Amino acid sequence: MEHLTFAKFPPFDKDKDGSLVDTTTVQYQESLQTYQDWSMKDRRACFTMLYCMQDDLIGEFETHATAKDMWDQIKIRFGQTFETRLRALQLK
Repeated sequence: MEHLTFAKFPPFDKDKDGSLVDTTTVQYQESLQTYQDWSMKDRRACFTMLYCMQDDLIGEFETHATAKDMWDQIKIRFGQTFETRLRALQLK
């Protein structure tokens, strides 16, 4: 679920002044590894959501860069399930 609530960005290889950052430091390598792990899990979340969709919806949602973007657009398109809507569905 964490991939649906925030997006992560790769570590910067340049600082605010535009000079190159030392990419051999432990901190940079840890940040890069964290981003790579997140990126792999994010792709899995995207593929899982797309796999669960009907073919006519896949084209509409496959263009989003992250699972969070895709999830946000799905929520906008189909709305959130509110308690009153659930009650209405149960009555049917």
